[in-house]
Amino acid sequence: MLNLYNTWDKFEGSNHIAMDDDQSVSLSAYRRIDQQNAEKAMNGLLNEVPLDNGNEIKKSPLPLPKSYAVEVCEVEHNYGTGRKTVSALRKISLNVPQGEIYGLLGPSGCGKTTLLKCLVGRLSPQHGQVRVYGCKPGGIGSPVPGPLIGYMPQEIALFPDFTIEETLVFFARLFGMKYRAIKERIDFLLKFLELPEKTRMVGQLSGGQKRRVSLAVALVHSPPLLILDEPTVGVDPVLRQTIWDYLVTLTHNTRMTVIITTHYIEEARQANVVGLMRFGRLLVEASPDYLLNRFNMATLENVFLKLCQLDAIANGNSPPPLHAKSILAPELNENQPDIVTEVSKSDILPNGAAALQRLASETEPEFVGLNKSRMKTTALFKKNLIRLKRNLPVLLFQFILPSIEIILFCVCIGRDPFNIPVAVYNQEVNSGYGDLFLSKINNGTMALSNYHSLEAALDSVKQGKSWGAIAIGKNFSSALQMRVLLGGGVDNDTVAQSGISVYLDMTNQIIGYELQRSLFSAWEAFSETMSTQLGLNPAGFELPVKFEAPLYGGQHPSFTEFMAPGVLLSIAFLAAVALTALSFVMERKEGLLERSLVAGVTSYEFLMSHVLTQMLVLGVQITLLLAFTFWVFRIPSQGPFIYVMLLTLLQGSCGMAYGLMISALCREENSATMLALGSFYPNLLLSGTVWPVQAMPDFMRYFSYVLPQTLPIESMRYILSRGWGIEHFEVAIGFGVTLVWTSFFLIAAVIIFRYKV
Repeated sequence: MLNLYNTWDKFEGSNHIAMDDDQSVSLSAYRRIDQQNAEKAMNGLLNEVPLDNGNEIKKSPLPLPKSYAVEVCEVEHNYGTGRKTVSALRKISLNVPQGEIYGLLGPSGCGKTTLLKCLVGRLSPQHGQVRVYGCKPGGIGSPVPGPLIGYMPQEIALFPDFTIEETLVFFARLFGMKYRAIKERIDFLLKFLELPEKTRMVGQLSGGQKRRVSLAVALVHSPPLLILDEPTVGVDPVLRQTIWDYLVTLTHNTRMTVIITTHYIEEARQANVVGLMRFGRLLVEASPDYLLNRFNMATLENVFLKLCQLDAIANGNSPPPLHAKSILAPELNENQPDIVTEVSKSDILPNGAAALQRLASETEPEFVGLNKSRMKTTALFKKNLIRLKRNLPVLLFQFILPSIEIILFCVCIGRDPFNIPVAVYNQEVNSGYGDLFLSKINNGTMALSNYHSLEAALDSVKQGKSWGAIAIGKNFSSALQMRVLLGGGVDNDTVAQSGISVYLDMTNQIIGYELQRSLFSAWEAFSETMSTQLGLNPAGFELPVKFEAPLYGGQHPSFTEFMAPGVLLSIAFLAAVALTALSFVMERKEGLLERSLVAGVTSYEFLMSHVLTQMLVLGVQITLLLAFTFWVFRIPSQGPFIYVMLLTLLQGSCGMAYGLMISALCREENSATMLALGSFYPNLLLSGTVWPVQAMPDFMRYFSYVLPQTLPIESMRYILSRGWGIEHFEVAIGFGVTLVWTSFFLIAAVIIFRYKV
C-alpha cells in the first residue's frame, strides 16, 4: 500500500490523463498527513486508485506508523538568482524509517546530492523543513553535523599523502573514538572491505580501493545514520554485494539507518524503501517489491523509465508514445505489504552473513565523548603536521624562503654602485690641476675612459657606453689658479675656463646621484690639496654649513638601513600569507573540507588548527630571518632586540590571519593567489618600505597610515635606528595597529568560513 506520510504528486496541476481506450482516469494526489494525525489515518481508507476495468480498489486500513530517522517536508532549494535561477529541489517530501535502508535513485542533476547536503547540515533549504532524529540539521544543539552521521560524498575526499591507517585514525578522532576502539575498528574494516595493508599511501591505491577507504571512513564510528553518495561506483560486483550484505546486517543488528544513492538501480532492490527523483521532484516512494508489483515490471529500471515517461506527459513534455493504462492500473494484491516491509534476515542475507553479523557486533566503537572541541582541534592539528611532513621539500623551502629573500636584499639592495663607466675629455697638454682632480675621484665608483674629443665623449654617453662625460678645458689650471688668488677680481672668461663641465645620463636616478656625490667628494679633496699647494687655508674652501655628529644614525647612512625595517616586516608578512592563503582552498577542492565539516568540525576548530600549525612554521621562518638579518649581515640595531623579535612575529601572525581570510573567501587557487599578490604589492608601495611616506601626496599619506604595515614599519625603524622601546608612543602604536589588524582578519575569516564555506 502507499505510504500516506509521503507525497506522491505525480501530476501537478492535472487530474486527468487520456487513456488509449478514451476512458478518463480520476487521479487523487497523495498528500502528506501530519504524524500527530496518525491515529485518524489508521482508521481511514486509501485514496481511490482505478483498476483496468474502472472499478475501485477496496479500501484497507493503514498499519501503525514507524519511527523516522529523517523527515523532509515540502523542501525547496534554488541555485542562482533572477534568470539564472536553477531549481534543485521542488517541494520534496519524504520519510526515512529508522533502522532501514533508503535508496535514493535518479539521474545526475536531479537533486540527490543537494538533498543529502540538506540532511547533513551543509545546506539550509529555502523553503520547507528537514528533521534528522527530530532536530534541524545545523541548528543549536543539533547533533548534525557531527558523529551522529557517517557521510561518504560522491568525491573520493581523502588525503593522498596519508596512509590508510592515518586516514581512519584522523576521522575516528574527529568523531571522539578511543584509541583502543579505533585500532579494533580499523582491523575489522581492513578485513571486511578487502583493503591493502594499512601502511599503504592512499595516493598509491586504485580508484576502487580509494572508494573503499572512503566508505571505511563513513563506517569507522558506526553512526546511527549512514549517508552514502554513490558508494559502489568503481567497485567490483562481488565486493558491491558484500557491502550491501553488510549494510543489511547493520540495519538489522544495530538499527542503523542507511540512505544510499546509486546509479546501479537494480542493486537498490535490497533497500527497504526507494525514492525515485527527477528534475528535483520525488516521483514515487515505496518498497521495491511494491513498485514492481504495482507497475507490473520485471526490473526497477523499467519502473523508473515508465515513471519518467509518465511524468513527462503530466508536465506537458512529449516523450515517446506510452500506454498509461498498463502503468497506472495493474492488478493489485489486496494483501500487498506496506512500503516499509519487514523482511526476515534469512530472506536477505546470503551465506556467511552470520560471520558478518558477529564482526559487526564485536566492533561497536567506544567514544570518549561527543563534540569535544579540543580533541577535534588536536586531530586537525596532527593532520596538518602529517601533511607538512609528507611534503618535506616544500616544508624546507618554506623554512628558508624568507632567509633567501633577506640574503638577496642585503647582498643586492642598498649598496653603492661601482665601476660606473665615465668618459673623460681633458684638453690640458701638460699635467695640471685637471689630472689632480681626476686622481681624487674614487676609482671604485667610476671607471674613467679618455676620449680625444668632446664629441666622441658625448657620443659614448648617447650610445649607452658611458653614464656621463667630464670635459676639462686647456687653460683649466691657470684660470683656476687666478680665480683662487684674485677672488672676485677675475673676468667671466677666466671663470668659464676654470670650470669643469659634466654631462650625465640621468635616466637612472640612483646612478646619476651617485656620480654627482662622487664628483662633489672629489672636488672637496681636490680643493684641500690645491689650497695647501698654494699656501692657503683649506678651511676657506669648505662649505660654510657644518654638519655636526648626527643625533641618530651614522654620518654615512646606507639605503639598506632605511629599507631594512620595511623589508624585514614585509617578508615576514608575505611569507605568512603564502603559507595560509591556499589552506582552505585545497582542502575544499579535494572535498576534504566538506567531509570534515559534516563530521562536526566547527569554523573555530578548523581555523585554530591551522593557526597552531602555521605558528610552528612561522617561528622557524622568523628565527632564520632575524639570524641572517642581524647576525650574518650585521644590520645595525640600537634598540631592545626583544621588541624586534616580537614585532616581527606579530607581523607574521597578521599575514597568517590575512591569508586565512583569503583562503576562506576564495574557492580557486588562481583567485586566492591573485588576491594575495594583488593586495600585497599596493601595501608594500604605500607602507614606506621603498620610499618615505613623507614623499606621498597628503591624501595618500593618511590612507597609508591605516594599512597593516605602515606604522609598524615606522615603529621598527625607531627601534633599530633610535633605540626606542615600547614606552614611546611611536613604537607602541605599531604593536597596536598590528594586533588590531590581526584580530580583524581572524574574525573576518571565522565569519566568512562559517557562512560561505
